[in-house]
Amino acid sequence: MCDVEENVRELFRELHARQRHIVDRMWSSLRIFTTLVAGLITATVTLYTHFSQVTQTVQLFYFSVPIKKLQLILPILNIILLCIGWRDIKREREACLEHIATLRKIEKYLGLHMEIDKSNRYFSMDEYLLPTNWVRTACAESTEDFVRKEMRECKQLHNIKLLYTLLGLASLALMFLILIS
Repeated sequence: MCDVEENVRELFRELHARQRHIVDRMWSSLRIFTTLVAGLITATVTLYTHFSQVTQTVQLFYFSVPIKKLQLILPILNIILLCIGWRDIKREREACLEHIATLRKIEKYLGLHMEIDKSNRYFSMDEYLLPTNWVRTACAESTEDFVRKEMRECKQLHNIKLLYTLLGLASLALMFLILIS
């Protein structure tokens, strides 16, 4: 029995480290995609404001590309990047939540969700070793239910989606501006 419990503890440590890595990857993806998108919007605005003549061309490697086409290609590329970035961040968030669900199951198995006697509490109002909201949020029936519920209710994810939607609308507005000029 002691061997099994030690294996579970080792699994807990490994999953916790992986979960932190996934969170780091998610924030790195957000930084990278947001920087790329902002750069493409800046490039599009620069091309639009400084090179608005339709007859001008730009030399890209061995090709001559009309400015007007480049002005239209950049916002389209931007929207594609936003879609890829959103899918990547969502996928990483789901993986993180799956790890959290597994960690909570292990916490319960190790007895970390048991109520502590009042005489053994460091803080008199803390009923559990872990924060109370961690213990009491186990309202899902399965890992999949937990992930679905958390994905729906995640404010950070909603804010990222709002940011990406606004950046996508800015790209569309730039495309529209370029088309009508």
